[in-house]
Amino acid sequence: MNGSRPVYVSTGALAGKTVAEALAAATRLGLGAVELSSGMPHDPAAAMTATAARQQFKLLVHNYFPAPADPFVLNLAAADPAVLDRSRAHARAAMDLSAKLGAPFYAAHAGFMMQPQVSDLGRPFGTDAPLTPRADALALFTDSVRDLLAYGRGLGVGFLVENNVVAPFNAPNGRNDRLLLADPDEMLAFAAAIDDPGFGYLLDTGHLQVSARTLGFDLDAAMTALAPYIRAFHLSDNDGAADTNEPFGPDAWFLPWLRTCADAAVVIELRRVPDAALAACLDAVGPWL
Repeated sequence: MNGSRPVYVSTGALAGKTVAEALAAATRLGLGAVELSSGMPHDPAAAMTATAARQQFKLLVHNYFPAPADPFVLNLAAADPAVLDRSRAHARAAMDLSAKLGAPFYAAHAGFMMQPQVSDLGRPFGTDAPLTPRADALALFTDSVRDLLAYGRGLGVGFLVENNVVAPFNAPNGRNDRLLLADPDEMLAFAAAIDDPGFGYLLDTGHLQVSARTLGFDLDAAMTALAPYIRAFHLSDNDGAADTNEPFGPDAWFLPWLRTCADAAVVIELRRVPDAALAACLDAVGPWL
């Protein structure tokens, strides 16, 4: 693999519930780059353990990491001021940690036009939650992103947004009225409006694949349009019906785009898989770096 372009592996693919356990698994597998990601329980030692490991690993901080003691759904477009303030505070703290780790950016998910519960994630959203008009949610999210970009400039840390996934069960009649930045047109318009060199997208291939099928847009056309704004990738495969974070092989549709977006960070984001499956994904990525 190209040593100048590390391939990160998300903690979701590694054994262990704590940062120390995940990094021990990374050491056993000979990995040199790890994304500290959502999906890990609250670990009071998370930030300290990550900081202590910064000489051994290249590290990224993603979305809901470190998980707080009192769970909530991070939403940088929340209409509830308390949730919005908490989400922005979490993101700033994650950017502080990113700076300590020497990470070039922190990435968070695009916002919601309603406030999901923790139990809703990955499942159909409840129908009783009030919806925020798209324009209002976009305005709140725009303010959050600009605030975080300005905060990051003082730290030398960029801020990236991960595209949302619209599964069929969250898009009645093929309409998306709950998730921001899932389709390429809205993503392009948002990037143009932000117009900041510290901004870009963490393009999740699994999310885009499901959203394309649900909303009816073309994957290749979307990638062509979004390529100038892609600063990082989350790589996984699925059948287009749900974001299942499956392993992929050397014929995966998204691999050629790693060469097109040659400066983008590469993160393999799988659910816990056998060592051999992870190794096969690393091997598949290598020729495209």
